[in-house]
Amino acid sequence: MPLMVVDGIERTEEAVEPAGFTDARAAHLLALERDHFWFPPRLALLARRLVALAPPGSELVELGCGAGAFAAHAASLGYRVTAVDAHLSLLAAARKRHPTMRLIHADVARATPLPSEAFSVCVCLDVLEHIEPSSLLAEARRLLRPGGALLLSVPAHAWLWSALDEEAGHRCRYSLAMLSKELARAGFVLEGHTHYQLLLLPLVFASRRVLTAGSSSLERRPSPLLGRVLRRVNELEVRFLGGRQLPAGSSLIAWARRA
Repeated sequence: MPLMVVDGIERTEEAVEPAGFTDARAAHLLALERDHFWFPPRLALLARRLVALAPPGSELVELGCGAGAFAAHAASLGYRVTAVDAHLSLLAAARKRHPTMRLIHADVARATPLPSEAFSVCVCLDVLEHIEPSSLLAEARRLLRPGGALLLSVPAHAWLWSALDEEAGHRCRYSLAMLSKELARAGFVLEGHTHYQLLLLPLVFASRRVLTAGSSSLERRPSPLLGRVLRRVNELEVRFLGGRQLPAGSSLIAWARRA
């Protein structure tokens, strides 16, 4: 499939950007990744798991890279990164984060314009809950070499479902059993899992149970002082518990191998 390069982003002639994602929303996501208490500690946790799965220098593809925070961090660690997303505004933001990343404009729910079995590790962070899972996992399997690693994260626990999930366009929140079945059907062997935000889980639960339509929540827009406190709690969790299999949390992180 021939690719053309526009402003450092590769795309096919058939590539179409989904409607509804504006430059303003991209800027908002960038601000969240920088400042919100949830993002930076989780990035550190995921990077630690990535290094355990595949050494720096490995070929890595991220499906649904968003604004490129994780992809850029992986590139800074020495991974040879190809990042794919359907939103040009997010890819434009990702392009500024690290000069060595290869950026592809494509729909990750379909076959991407990338060769089969070209990568040692595939990353899908908070993407699976948005789209039909079998198509995304089939593409991840196609891109991975035999024995290649898949690292993914999804929102955890159906009992945390709230208006925030509906606003984010989630189709579900995952249990480990549900995710394990989807991975097995797609030809992956689950190797391990953990959760993120165990220490703040009671606060997340309380916030979502008192949330009403159209209201703001402590979880989404905390005050600057509270945000710093919550970020510190997450940093401590990652520092002291990040190597353990945590039984619960607002996010489920799993890693698997192509069978």
